[in-house]
Amino acid sequence: MFRSKSLLNLINLNSKKNYSAITFKQNFIFNYTKTKLIKLTNDFTRSMYFRKNEPINEREISNRKKSEYTSELLSEIVFSNDTIPIVYSDRYNITAYGCEKLHPFDSQKYRRVFRQLESKGLIDKRRIVKPRSPTKEELLLVHTPEYLHRLEDSKRVASILEFPFAACLPISWIKYLILTPMLVATGGTMIAAQLALKYGWSINLGGGYHHASANLGSGFCVYADITLAIKKLRLTRPNLKVFIIDLDAHQGNGPERDFKGDKNICIMDMYSYPNYPDDAYANTAIDVNIRLMAGTEDERYIRLLEGAFEKKLIEFQPDLIFYNAGSDILIGDKLGRLSVSINGLIKRDEIVFRTAFQTSIPIVMVLSGGYQKNNATVIAQSIENLNQKFNILNSNSN
Repeated sequence: MFRSKSLLNLINLNSKKNYSAITFKQNFIFNYTKTKLIKLTNDFTRSMYFRKNEPINEREISNRKKSEYTSELLSEIVFSNDTIPIVYSDRYNITAYGCEKLHPFDSQKYRRVFRQLESKGLIDKRRIVKPRSPTKEELLLVHTPEYLHRLEDSKRVASILEFPFAACLPISWIKYLILTPMLVATGGTMIAAQLALKYGWSINLGGGYHHASANLGSGFCVYADITLAIKKLRLTRPNLKVFIIDLDAHQGNGPERDFKGDKNICIMDMYSYPNYPDDAYANTAIDVNIRLMAGTEDERYIRLLEGAFEKKLIEFQPDLIFYNAGSDILIGDKLGRLSVSINGLIKRDEIVFRTAFQTSIPIVMVLSGGYQKNNATVIAQSIENLNQKFNILNSNSN
């Protein structure tokens, strides 16, 4: 039986020596007060953790409404004149009785983005598309059986999440609290890619796990959603050409590893350097490689983006643009290390969408990284700007 004492022993402040290799973003765990940890632990043990012998994720999922998880394949979705190609589920958001706050990633920003757009009357739950989780067969389009098996181990998952606290939790709990939300968001990316081909554009209010690849997960990225979405499309369109533009502040080494040598994939990656993950092997798969010095501001950022994106896009002539729109480029993001303003990020997204629309190439956007509390507000502002410029949320224009 898992007891409070074992949790406190694992996260005891005297145990710092066991985590000497942990980066500063996890050190907050060890600086958290023992009083708070005791309270959190008691909350855990009083809640849904002890469900006899039944895994939490299986029981909870079976009791939820089917529509929360099973938005069917695109061919099975009933579209109306009001449907807009924005994909979202409340299940994207990761909550663990407050412990998610111990990690720098804002795991509930997806809900905040949706609610801000909803509060402005731009979207509502009746008009968007709700995703489902990928099946095991779909996951095997990308991931190896060995990798999926490793996800049955709490310590291995904790390492991928860069969240040592998770190592002390049973895997059934990790699946319910963390992996299932990520799976649903992965399904969101998968269906968003199909929606983009139908509508000309789509946005998944989640996803962008660009450090995950076939046999590797890291940097809070467990499932390779971008790779999966492309491979799912290629089941019916084997020669599909895709342009991946990754504007997260970190190198998108996952898709780069997965599509290395694929002539029908073109990758443009614009990222802070030196910075995590600094993947030399994946680096050789980048077609347009733009490394940004720490502190890069709007003028240089936008100039480099405009100078490279449209030219390469026209040259490659893809069937689809996959846009990884990380918000960790914003000034003040200690992990992104860039200094792009809010207006700069909004302009960045506008440039990417305008170029896609002018060239008549379908585009799918995923949210990816961002480590500040204002990220959700900025993302919502950017989507609102896209609507003002291109009228994308008016159902009559789709």
